[in-house]
Amino acid sequence: MLLKIKNIIILLVVILMVTTFLYALQDKDIKDVDETEWEELTTSHDPVLFYAPHEKDGKFFNPWIKRPDHGFFTMLTWRLSNKPEYTEEEKNFLPDVKNITAEYINKNDNFITWLGHASILMKVSGKVLLFDPVFGNITFAKKRLVPSTLSYDEAALIKGDITVLLTHSHYDHLDKKSLESLPKNKNFVVPKGLSSELGDIAKDSIVELDWWEELHSDSIKIIFLPAQHWSRRKVFDTNKSLWGSYIIDTGKKKIFICGDTGYSNIYREIGLKYPGIEYAFMSTGASQPRWFMRHSHQNELEAIRGFKELKAKYMTPIHWGTFILGEEPAGYPAIHVKRNLPGAMIMDCGDIIKL
Repeated sequence: MLLKIKNIIILLVVILMVTTFLYALQDKDIKDVDETEWEELTTSHDPVLFYAPHEKDGKFFNPWIKRPDHGFFTMLTWRLSNKPEYTEEEKNFLPDVKNITAEYINKNDNFITWLGHASILMKVSGKVLLFDPVFGNITFAKKRLVPSTLSYDEAALIKGDITVLLTHSHYDHLDKKSLESLPKNKNFVVPKGLSSELGDIAKDSIVELDWWEELHSDSIKIIFLPAQHWSRRKVFDTNKSLWGSYIIDTGKKKIFICGDTGYSNIYREIGLKYPGIEYAFMSTGASQPRWFMRHSHQNELEAIRGFKELKAKYMTPIHWGTFILGEEPAGYPAIHVKRNLPGAMIMDCGDIIKL
C-alpha cells in the first residue's frame, strides 16, 4: 500500500514537472525580443517614477518596469535551449591580472583599480572605498576564470579608514568570506534592508541608504542611485533588500559605479541631476539570452548608451571576464564594448587610474 502511494506521488510530481516545463516553453517571453517594443518600454518613462515609492509589504520593486517572475522551469528552458555559436576570440578573451598589494594601497592615494568582476577599490583623500569585494569563487556556484588581483591575505593588511559599499545582495556582489577577510575597522554602506544579512560582520558600523540618499564623509559624498534589478540570497527573501548604483563625489571628480541593471532612461535623469561625471564603470555581462536577462542586465550597446546619457567622460566596462553568469563567454562584453566604442577604457585587473 505504501509503495503504491509512493508511486502515485512520484507520478503526480512528474506530471506537474512536465506540465510546468511545457508551460514554460509557451512563455511569450521565450522568443526573439521585439527591440522596437523594448525601446518604447525602456525610454518612455516619466522621470517621476524614478522617485516614486518602491517598497510594498516588505518587498522592493522597480516602479518604472515590472520584472517578469521567471521561475525554475523558465530557467530550465533557457539551460536546455540551443546556444549560439561564438568566435574563438569571444570564447578565449580574458583580462590580464596584475596583483595589487596592501603595501601599494597603504602607501598610495587618489587612485582607482578594478579587482575583477564587479569589485572596485578606490582610495581618495586617504580613505579606502571597496565596492562589492569578491576575492574568491562565488559561494556554491561559480569558480573564477581569473584570480582576484587582491587576495584575502593582502586585503587583511589594508590600513586606515576602510568603507565597503555593496550594490545588492547577490552572491557575486556580497561575499561574506571576502568581507570577513578585511580588517576589523571597516565601515559599511549598503542598500536599504541589507544590513540584517551582514550580522556580526558589520556590527554597528553600517549605514543603509535608499535611492537618492546621500552620505557625507569629510570631503567625500556618497550617493545611492536607482537601478533596474532585483535581490535574493535565500529561497524566501526575494526583493527584501534594495539594489542600486553609486556616485562618489570627491569634490573634484565624480565617479559612477554601476550596479547590476537592465537599461532604462534612468541614466538620463542621473546625468541631469549630477553633471560632470568623469569615470563611469558600467555593468555589462550576463545579458544573454536577451529574452531572459534584459530586465536585469543591460547588453553592451545599452551600457554604451547609458554611459553617453550620463554624459560621462570615460567609460570602463565591469562585471565581465571573471565568471560565466549568462549564456555568453566571460570576455564577450569587453570585446563588443571596444568594437562599438573604440574610446572605452578596457581595463585589466589591477590596472591603476590616477585621480
